[in-house]
Amino acid sequence: MKPTRVYCDIDIRDHLRKIFPGNRKSFALDVGYHEGSTYPDGTSIAEVAIVNEYGAIIDHPGGTKYIKDAVVSHMATDPETGRRKKVYSVGVRFVADNFVGNAFITGPHSIVIPARPFFGKAFEVNKTKWINDFEGFVASSGYDLEKAFKLLGAVVRSDIIAQIDATTTPPNAPSTLRRKKGSHPLIDTHLMRNSIDWEVTQL
Repeated sequence: MKPTRVYCDIDIRDHLRKIFPGNRKSFALDVGYHEGSTYPDGTSIAEVAIVNEYGAIIDHPGGTKYIKDAVVSHMATDPETGRRKKVYSVGVRFVADNFVGNAFITGPHSIVIPARPFFGKAFEVNKTKWINDFEGFVASSGYDLEKAFKLLGAVVRSDIIAQIDATTTPPNAPSTLRRKKGSHPLIDTHLMRNSIDWEVTQL
């Protein structure tokens, strides 16, 4: 696994020195996305994760057809029942180039994708817990450092996935929601969520 800019580098060398004053064997734990992991259309999963983590501004050349009188739908919470339901309204919708009818064409514009940090937030929330977990794994594994790192990798992956699930703001734009199966801003096909992996290497 080649580390990308979206990964967790957990520095616990000081804790290792306390546990093993004379230890000369060192390991690295990388948590992130495998190089080459893509969506079905070839888009890099790691690149999508980076955009979600840090946000992005995309300069769009324009030229996309759209209509203003489309019947569109989105999921909303019913204030009376508290249940999610589909709500319909008249609004803007992009259409194919071969669309027949009255349509408008977008001019050059910028698309702003807000940051929805989940790696950094998971690290901020769980760093102390991860260090404590690691010390426990060292003891429970019979002081097998490699095994302890592998146990920690599984925990870190699980906590990052939990942070993805917990990150519900900022919401997606209405145009994005119309293309998705749900309303969670970081989840659509679940590929980015489920593709997080970890690897332990000896240095």
